Amino acid sequence: MRLFLLVSLFLIRFASMAQSPFWFLGQRAGGYTDRFDAHSTVSIGMGSSNYIGDLAPLGGFAQAGIQSMRWNLGAQFTRHFSKNFSARFGLSYVRLAGDDNYFDQNGDFSGSYYRNLHFQNDLKELTILGVFELMGNKEFIRKRPQFAPYVMVGIAAFSHDPRARKDALMSNGTLVKGNWISLHGQNTPSEGNSYSLVGLAIPVGVGFRYRLTDDFDLGFEIMHRVAFSDYLDDVSDNRNQVPAATSFYTNRSILSVAPNTLAVRNTTKPAVVPEYSWGVDQYFTTQIQLVYHIPKK
Repeated sequence: MRLFLLVSLFLIRFASMAQSPFWFLGQRAGGYTDRFDAHSTVSIGMGSSNYIGDLAPLGGFAQAGIQSMRWNLGAQFTRHFSKNFSARFGLSYVRLAGDDNYFDQNGDFSGSYYRNLHFQNDLKELTILGVFELMGNKEFIRKRPQFAPYVMVGIAAFSHDPRARKDALMSNGTLVKGNWISLHGQNTPSEGNSYSLVGLAIPVGVGFRYRLTDDFDLGFEIMHRVAFSDYLDDVSDNRNQVPAATSFYTNRSILSVAPNTLAVRNTTKPAVVPEYSWGVDQYFTTQIQLVYHIPKK
């Protein structure tokens, strides 16, 4: 009878553990844990955007970063495959901008100020990211931690079309901004080349989620992209310098009014040259997100 009871208890214990086909992978010190329950989340967000390039070199970010800041919108779908690894697909609309007139005419970037160029570019972006959860997800959605930090890396494809304003106009005795115009990838004769209106970028980012309810999180992310293009601003490091404002995109140093800011300018140009951001253009975004965990049922 004792032997029968011992065998029965052993079989009951074995059956309860074998309910999961991979029960032996879930054993750990202190007891047994179920396998990870894969699930999905969707999120929407908005935040700021900044660009680093020929009209906003990294060294000049302290001077022009706030004025160059614009906005972005995004939506994401994330599939959590395991406790630490997820895959994300995202769509974003990112506005970038820069203006030489954000710099001080007597500062380190006075050459850029006298060049007097500006741009605005709206990027439509698709991203595919791998996400690594630093603290790991729990076995089930409702057991997720209160605070969940993570890092991301992947690839992004985008379409873009940089624009600049025509010269400022006088209307009813006041200055008004001109219309936005674009070369649609056909660069100025002084540069002698063209560029594609679609491109790729490498995004790298960090973020965290804060649990609000059983179904919703509040998220925050910072994402940096290195684009495989030097023409997000329509200005290349290799463009030729010309002495007069022969183009809306090449050199507008003789204009007495900045077309984008309508600021009155000093056109007495000293012997200085613009500061270039050597290499490809970059941009980064911050985003506050509302995250919804899709119930398994």
